Amino acid sequence: MSGMMTGHMITQILNHTQPEQAATPAYNHWLHTWFHHDIKKLQQLYATLPTLPQWL
Repeated sequence: MSGMMTGHMITQILNHTQPEQAATPAYNHWLHTWFHHDIKKLQQLYATLPTLPQWL
């Protein structure tokens, strides 16, 4: 997903539909949001396990 979003942002910059100065923080925000979304989903998944894996 991050590679696809990077390509999308590069296309916007090259097509002059979004300046680089706006695309960079937009990408950072998108990545940060998805990272924390994934953390919550993994926590929910691990909470359903009868015992946690040893590596946790």
